Amino acid sequence: MNIVIIAEAFGVPMTLASTSFISNVASGLIENGHRVKVIVMGKPAVCIGDSMPGLEVTSLFDNVPGPKLLDVTSAKRLGIAVSADYSVSKQSWFAELLLYKKLQTMKGQSNENGLILCYSRSDATMGVASNVAGLIGWSLGAFATEALTDNQINPLTREHYIDLVRTKTDFLWATSHYLQKYWTNYGYPSDRIFMNYSVVDCRNFELVHKSSYVVDGVFTGNLGSRYIAELLRVIDIAKRKKPDIVVEAYGDALAGDVATLSDKIRCMGLQGSVILKPSVPPAKIPEILASGRLLLAPVSEENRAGHMAPHKIAEYFAAGGLVIASDVGDLSEMFESGEDCFLAKSTEEFAAMVVNALNLSDEQRHVIGERGREHAAYYMDAKVVTERLLRFQGPLTQRDRARKGRGASLVDVLKWYKDYRKKADKPMISSVLWFKRAVVTLLRKLKLKKPLQ
Repeated sequence: MNIVIIAEAFGVPMTLASTSFISNVASGLIENGHRVKVIVMGKPAVCIGDSMPGLEVTSLFDNVPGPKLLDVTSAKRLGIAVSADYSVSKQSWFAELLLYKKLQTMKGQSNENGLILCYSRSDATMGVASNVAGLIGWSLGAFATEALTDNQINPLTREHYIDLVRTKTDFLWATSHYLQKYWTNYGYPSDRIFMNYSVVDCRNFELVHKSSYVVDGVFTGNLGSRYIAELLRVIDIAKRKKPDIVVEAYGDALAGDVATLSDKIRCMGLQGSVILKPSVPPAKIPEILASGRLLLAPVSEENRAGHMAPHKIAEYFAAGGLVIASDVGDLSEMFESGEDCFLAKSTEEFAAMVVNALNLSDEQRHVIGERGREHAAYYMDAKVVTERLLRFQGPLTQRDRARKGRGASLVDVLKWYKDYRKKADKPMISSVLWFKRAVVTLLRKLKLKKPLQ
């Protein structure tokens, strides 16, 4: 099967969580024998396709002259998601045309069915994906992730985004029971929601051995998020009983956030106890996690109600290290605290667990970590989970994707433009502005009120 994953940003730095999640989903699909391509609605910060055999990574605007209209990997736009949303919506007609061309090329290389998985927090991106899916006749699935409940979607387009997901997708992948309930409350049919926690390619961790370099704790994630603030509180408490504790925090953040965080570490007297490290590509994650005696995933108490567990915990468990995490989301349903991990209900309990775990022997930590790894292979292994996903998606009745007048108009524009440029003996898309004027003129001739919004 041809499978395309559409994302607004992919690569490192600046997109660690989405890159890791998408990479693991793609890896599982590839292992199940499917052709997978990641199409980024912008330019990947760092292309990581070469590190994963079989995965194609491309920007929607590769080989297109002129400005990259969806350059959401810029630091400013990643800091303000609203800007990214607007940059997509203003040029959605152009994005649809480019995406249609890429999928048509992929479809022409084989006669297999197609599936689009959309990892988006933007109504414009979701709109582009749904329109092109209808035009080309492929199924469409969306990911229900933490982003929506964290209010990271432009509040002006939030309701439109929800309506697009509810009415235009064939199925939804919810990564927690909280998100499953969230979408059913909005009227999404429960029988079309695939419920599974985050995924990880466990095979990437199998051949990684404990590093000769060992540190007390490792944290991975966004250094500008609430997780790192809770980590500092935990280490501040733990340091009173364990003065020599050292935790390395790997993550991405805007330059201003890193400077603010560094100042906070100095003010709390945690220099030397919390070491900030840059984010790394997914292929390097197993090696990084192997260096930690403990793998830490704290969530502040004010953010625990209804909160899903961070994606990085899947990688923590797959690494076989001793995981200490806040008791959030569905973790307590999958893991037993004290047996295959430690789950804390408060900041103080988390800090106490860190101290107690460091006092255990290496063998004791290894036994607990291995139990966690076994559970992760059952609940989160990418190959197993994506196989279940495709079995779930397969029997679903193909929804009616007809777009009255819209699909035909887009095809007419594409054919007309190709013929015109061929007759004029000019290269394709030599001028974005000229092309836009040409499309508007054609649509007016077709007596359409609006140009492919």
